[in-house]
Amino acid sequence: MRVGALFREALTSARASLVPSLLVLLVCAGVSVSVVTTAGRSVAAADAAFRSLTRIDARTLTVVDSTSQGFITPAAVATITTGSTLERAVGLAAPIDAWNGAIGVGGNHVPLWQLQGNMSDIGRLIRGRLPRAHEALITPQAQRILGLADPVGYVITTQGTQFAVVGMIQPEPPYDDLAAGLIAPVTSHAPLREIRVVISSNTLASSAQATVLAILSPRDISGVEVDSPVAQAQTAQALGRQFVAYGRSMVLGALAIGFALTLVVVLADVLMRRRDLGRRRTLGITRGDLVLLVVLRTLFPAAAGSLVGTFAGGAIVVAVWETSIPLTFAVGVAIMTMVAALVATLAPAWFAAVRDPVEVMRTP
Repeated sequence: MRVGALFREALTSARASLVPSLLVLLVCAGVSVSVVTTAGRSVAAADAAFRSLTRIDARTLTVVDSTSQGFITPAAVATITTGSTLERAVGLAAPIDAWNGAIGVGGNHVPLWQLQGNMSDIGRLIRGRLPRAHEALITPQAQRILGLADPVGYVITTQGTQFAVVGMIQPEPPYDDLAAGLIAPVTSHAPLREIRVVISSNTLASSAQATVLAILSPRDISGVEVDSPVAQAQTAQALGRQFVAYGRSMVLGALAIGFALTLVVVLADVLMRRRDLGRRRTLGITRGDLVLLVVLRTLFPAAAGSLVGTFAGGAIVVAVWETSIPLTFAVGVAIMTMVAALVATLAPAWFAAVRDPVEVMRTP
């Protein structure tokens, strides 16, 4: 039988067998809804938790030289920056007070950080240009505090050093705590107090931390403060394993129930329509075509039920829990539900195909 004719015959047969088709549709829809509202919600929660644990500020390793040992040097920062597991690294000197040079020491004060590294790594340059020696970038908040009409002018620090303001920058995570002051390239007499390293992936946090500390090589580890993302990385991995195990068990359980129910429905339909299937065998349809006919007859309601159930489950999750299911998971649920239904159809279809058509036609 031609494929096109077989498809048309299967569709016609599915419409004629309205009750079995509706039962298959409802079974597949129920499986999809249950999987999406349980395992799907778990996947959505895991995805949200993973994103929060792997955002850039959760991938930042901060090492502070709290006892001024001097192990954070420009050379060490440059070496760390070249690491393959790192996105960026900058060294920061201790902040010093600065004020608007046009107003004087009696004006408002803001912190000024001297930075070793790429200035563009810490945020977005809004106006002006990147600073050179004894020049600085001001943040919008610091500009308001200092009373500058534009991001130009100069500031003086408590050390008596003058910095020309040549532009404006908006620091972004994990450097957004610098948004209240000015940022300038480090001078030769400004020792670096801390280094902030953004790691490319949480899974590399442990090895990256070991590498950074090995390069810095502090003499006294008790004088070192380390804010590490290693614990967060381990938490993310543990959560991921738990969510995957829970989701897998829920999916397999729902698919097993759907498989069993579909098997019962299709087997009952085959037994009830045995004379029709036997007549087709006596008229010359092959066993393979008969199996394919029964499978295709189940495919149409199974596909419709899977799609409707997946969409309905996603809508329920959005309405009740105000979250969304990942598209790849939703598509996977629909496909797995259809596959489970089709696999459940094979045994009844083969049973119908191998029976003696003469004996079937004689059965009252």
